[in-house]
Amino acid sequence: MEQETNQSEEKNWKKYKIAIRFFGMLILGAIVIVSILRERIVNPPQNRVTVAGEGRVEYSPDQATITLGVQVFKAPTAQDALNQLNDKMKSVTSSIRSAGVDDKDIKTDTYSLSPQYDYADGTSTVSGYNANQNLEIKAKDIKKNSALVASIIQAASSQGVNRVLGVDFDTSDLESFKQEARVKAIEDAKKKADELFKSAGMREGKVVGWHENSVNIPWTYGRNYDAMGGSLTDSAKAVSVPEVPSGTQEVVVEVGVDYAAN
Repeated sequence: MEQETNQSEEKNWKKYKIAIRFFGMLILGAIVIVSILRERIVNPPQNRVTVAGEGRVEYSPDQATITLGVQVFKAPTAQDALNQLNDKMKSVTSSIRSAGVDDKDIKTDTYSLSPQYDYADGTSTVSGYNANQNLEIKAKDIKKNSALVASIIQAASSQGVNRVLGVDFDTSDLESFKQEARVKAIEDAKKKADELFKSAGMREGKVVGWHENSVNIPWTYGRNYDAMGGSLTDSAKAVSVPEVPSGTQEVVVEVGVDYAAN
């Protein structure tokens, strides 16, 4: 009798477990279905087409950054190298101010002192000391004063500058040029999209997203103009006015516009 009772309870328990599993699967299936429906309602599936556009804006630079310096080569002592360097740089900075540059637009880029070694018969000996100082000079309003960059280089070179490391032209209004190029890029993408959708026999949908890549192409003149040591000139009279044209530059913005294709 007791054995029959145990078998009956075991059968009932198996049926109970099967019922629990069945209802669990129903609940899980309901959750999955609701999730799918919610995803389709909130984020309906879309066929997206990305169209590339490009915008270009050309401009004339209105400012320049000039990098130049003085190199003292093989001075007999470290102190002598620094004294020569400091004396020359005083004259150089004074000449730059005289050319029309404010003190706040003149800053030191590098300043260094190092021994010079000569090698003979497998041994090295100190043969002197090198000292170097580079300046960064910002020339502003070069549209109004197109000769300013050349005047700065000429004036500084006449006072001992023997390294002209570069002239970088740019604009003080870069963001407005980028915005103008961005608008042109989107207009270009829209024009292409109109043609592409029409050719494909599709109906153009709304814009669902876009991304951009801004490209600013700087223009550099005269990088690493002179080697260390010596001087560009022996006297102010020997300094000729350099030709440093600023030319024009271009801001390029590339965009990818995502359309919902219908």
